[in-house]
Amino acid sequence: MAATELILLVAGITAIGVLAQLLADRLQVPTIIFYIAAGLLLGPVSAYLSGFLPFLGGRIIDPASFGDALPAIVGLSVAIIVFEGAFHLRVERIREAPA
Repeated sequence: MAATELILLVAGITAIGVLAQLLADRLQVPTIIFYIAAGLLLGPVSAYLSGFLPFLGGRIIDPASFGDALPAIVGLSVAIIVFEGAFHLRVERIREAPA
């Protein structure tokens, strides 16, 4: 995969993440729901649908596209998701929870 294709792929994934964040804020639901839905649609579901829709040509996003950098990308993504979840915690709600 050429560097240009990889940059476009990462930019597309970032755009989908921003769209998921905006949609979650608008609907007032946890962002992780849209992250999971987008991940499933772009990965395994698109691979499954390619059997019925040959023009898809397999997974839209293939893990092999990232090569050896995939574990680092996954680790960074998990850190961002956990930070985003902690950012939206409300201390008042934790204090109100029963011990």
